[in-house]
Amino acid sequence: MTKRPYQLRLVRSAEKDLLRLMRSDRRRVLEAIGALADGPRPHGCKKLVGGEGYRIRVGVFRITYRVDDDNSTIEVRSVLHRKDAYH
Repeated sequence: MTKRPYQLRLVRSAEKDLLRLMRSDRRRVLEAIGALADGPRPHGCKKLVGGEGYRIRVGVFRITYRVDDDNSTIEVRSVLHRKDAYH
């Protein structure tokens, strides 16, 4: 039995966050987001404290997202520089 990949969905604020990135950074972040479809909890992901969801690190950027295993979906919530991600 083949495990089906998760469907990715970006909330509007995450789309805006991506548009603010330089092209080279955006490409790296999008590759990391795309990889979540095959494994929503990669090595190095962290469970968020005080909320539901996870965080992964891509260089100086932090990507926060929620996983719905029942529906095989991932909702990307934000893509922020680390200096802005922890306020």
